[in-house]
Amino acid sequence: MSKSLLVIGGSSEIAHSFIKMAALKDYSITITCRNEETLSNTCSNFYKETGRIINGAVLDLTDLEKVSTFFDDREIPDVLFIAAGTLGDVKVCQYELKNQLEIINVNYTAVAALLASVTDKYKAKGDGHIVVISSVAGDRGYYSNYVYCSAKAAVSTYLSGLRAMLYPHGVNVLDIKCGLVETKLNAHRKKPKLITASPDYVGMQIFASMQKRHTVVYTPLIWYFIMGFVKMIPECIFKRIKI
Repeated sequence: MSKSLLVIGGSSEIAHSFIKMAALKDYSITITCRNEETLSNTCSNFYKETGRIINGAVLDLTDLEKVSTFFDDREIPDVLFIAAGTLGDVKVCQYELKNQLEIINVNYTAVAALLASVTDKYKAKGDGHIVVISSVAGDRGYYSNYVYCSAKAAVSTYLSGLRAMLYPHGVNVLDIKCGLVETKLNAHRKKPKLITASPDYVGMQIFASMQKRHTVVYTPLIWYFIMGFVKMIPECIFKRIKI
């Protein structure tokens, strides 16, 4: 019997790579996207590329009521992969509450609501994997996008507690701390090649890390060392750095 995979944010390039790996392992795959058009295009493109049919559902993470009830009439999957996220408008997020709330709700509140709704179900199931993409941005608050940083920090803290909660029940919780990746989310940014990875590489690394039941993974790996250095910078110095 094939295992099941549910991807929240199925249009993500990283998710696409992860889904291809799962398809090779004969997973039964379902994805969500924020609207019908994106969902239809994503499923259609995946079929054209791989010949595999994947199921889909619409889920807009800005609609917290629908998020909190999404699993009410659904069985939990063997693998729950949350790949959705938004940077928001970093130029105005410090000044506009609406933009701040969207960043916080999509990157943290919706994720927490989804996970809260399945925690008891995974306890009862007694096995499974929960994989969530956070970010190296959550390791420190940056001058340029501290709202996004705070949301990702909150996700990682939530996952740490959830991991401790579910570990005795055989469920592994994997926190993926992504560094720079060539995706639509940060297409506007200049990215040094040495510390930037492709979505295909990251997706494959996430799938391999899940199979090995890792808990926290920096990808690409060089970001583990970069952030180790960044976290050592004293706050009296860090507050003067405009990054």
